[in-house]
Amino acid sequence: MFNYCSNIIWQSLSLKLIRTFGLFYLILIYGINFIWKIPINNFLTWILLFFISEFFFAIYESILIENIRLGNYLQKSFLNDKKKLIRKSWIIFRNDLVATIFISFGFILLIYPGVVLSKRYQYVSLISEDLLMGPLESLRLSRKISEEKGWEVFNFWFLSSIFASLPILFLSVFGLNLFFDLISSLYIPWVAYNIRLLVLMPIYKEYMKKGE
Repeated sequence: MFNYCSNIIWQSLSLKLIRTFGLFYLILIYGINFIWKIPINNFLTWILLFFISEFFFAIYESILIENIRLGNYLQKSFLNDKKKLIRKSWIIFRNDLVATIFISFGFILLIYPGVVLSKRYQYVSLISEDLLMGPLESLRLSRKISEEKGWEVFNFWFLSSIFASLPILFLSVFGLNLFFDLISSLYIPWVAYNIRLLVLMPIYKEYMKKGE
């Protein structure tokens, strides 16, 4: 397990990922930070800014998922069809939102149901980008895929993210708060999302290949 987690962490930090997606990631991070610096006077404004920032993240998700699914780390062909990119991003945003609502209710009721639902719906983003399904269809297919190696994949994703975050946490332990704030705002979201995708993608592609 440790060797597998180490391999996934190194893949998430590979130069080809940084070279291809790093600029989009920086735009996303600084764009969202800029949005949240806007003064929030009421709850409706907060909701609007939340949806805007989540849609920006869905655009980044669409770019990242498509290229990793196709193994395309050099060509930025997605920029040639911006309408398709926006459509995919909207579907990912919508379906992820529905999945998040279900998972949040699970955590509100008890921690364990929330964890179970997180495992069950961990493939929703990949399904949404690839098959452009509706929210309920995406949830059902994700649940079906998760029946095979669901907990194993979920545990690999969780443990790899924890191991990848440990070096950054040491910065705060040694009182290097300035470096911790700067690096953690960029590094932790990067490895957390990339690790999740790199763990899930092979299982998803294997399942879809068997269904052909």
